[in-house]
Parts: sequence; structure tokens; C-alpha cells
Amino acid sequence: MTDRRKVLGIIGGMGSVAAAHFFQRLVALTPASRDQDYLEVVLHNNNHVPDRTAALLGHGTDPRPELLRSCRLLDEAGADVIVIACITSHAFLPDLAAATRATIVDGIAETAAYCRRTWPERRRAGILATTGSLESGIFHRALAAAGLESLNFTGPDQTHHFMEAVYSEWGVKAGHTGGQARERLVGAGRELVARGAELVIAGCTEVPVVVHPEDLPVPLVDVTDILVRRAIELCHPDGAAGS
Repeated sequence: MTDRRKVLGIIGGMGSVAAAHFFQRLVALTPASRDQDYLEVVLHNNNHVPDRTAALLGHGTDPRPELLRSCRLLDEAGADVIVIACITSHAFLPDLAAATRATIVDGIAETAAYCRRTWPERRRAGILATTGSLESGIFHRALAAAGLESLNFTGPDQTHHFMEAVYSEWGVKAGHTGGQARERLVGAGRELVARGAELVIAGCTEVPVVVHPEDLPVPLVDVTDILVRRAIELCHPDGAAGS
């Protein structure tokens, strides 16, 4: 009998460091012992997508045309399931889902469900995410529906603790995964804990590139791994990711 697995499409390029990390985690978590056990994957590293935060804050180019172009390319390549290796882009998910025959995994909803399922006794979630994600409310709504209170930086604190570490010339998007970028983001996670967070959500695909579970005294919720595991569940014949 033919093994007809589902084809996974990945929209990347936001940024490329995060997309590369996403694919590495996909390979690492896929249950496989030979080449043929891995998923068939089409990755569109779309470096033309305008900045999502700028658009959501009202002073940037709409990224949806380029995100929709990625969806069309993945549709044409036969993708059955699509994941977006950029959490801020999830703010545009309804428009993208309506434009593709593939199933698009909602990383925000999956994360909220995972938090409630895994740590039912915890009530306050710190969020490390872009200003666009925070201002759009995508995390706050999903977490509130799961009975969780959100805690995040705002204003100059958000710029210092998060945006500079990701967007500066010494930041993650420029390819820096150590030094000041790591120090700033690890410090941001610890500051959220000091302010009362009982778990910290790595709510941007750049975060788990530099912040690791052992860096924090509370659980680090890796949205990248949650997306990866759900993609494997949907596409792999065994339906379960490795550890």
C-alpha cells in the first residue's frame, strides 16, 4: 500500500534565522530512523514579506500580499498543511486561511491549549513577543480564553527588553545568537518572572534561538516546538513527535 503522507509547507524568511531553526527542530523531533521516515517539506523562505509589526502599528506596508503569494506557491507545490515560522504573522491568519486549500496551523491557539493542558495550576503567563503581536491582542485573547492572565512589557520597556534584541544590528534577525542579543532576551524572561510570571511564552520564533529552558526558573513555552509538534501530528503517519 502506498504511504501517502501529507506534505508540509513552511512560510519562512521572517526572519531566515528563525526559519532555519524551525526546520532544524522539525528534523530533530520527527520520529525517523532513515531518510524516508522524514516529512516531505516545501519551505518558502520569503524574504520579501514587509515587517509585520510596522504594518500592525499602522506605519508599514501590508504584508498580506506576500504572505498570500507564499500560500499560493505552497498550494501549487502540493502542501496539505502550512505552518508560518513567524508568530506576528498569525495576526493575519484569517485572511491566509481563507485563501488556501491547505490547513494552516494556528500556533497561538495551540500554545494557549498547551499551557492550560500542561500547567493547569498556573495562572499568569509572561509573553516575549513583538510589539505587533502584543498590540494585535492575538496572545491575550487566546490566553484569556484558556483562563490565563497575560503579562508583557510595554512602551520603552518593550523596546529595551525585546525589540532591540531582535531588530538591532547586534540582534537575532542580523544573525547574532549570543552576546548582547542573548543577554537582553534572557534578562527579559527573568524580568517577567520577577514581575510574577509563572511561565514564559517564547512568543516569537527568534526567541528560542537564543533563550533556552534552563535559562529561566519557570517553564519556557516554546511556540516553535509547539508548531513543529502539531505539524508532525498532522503530517506524519505515526502522528507523534519525538522528544
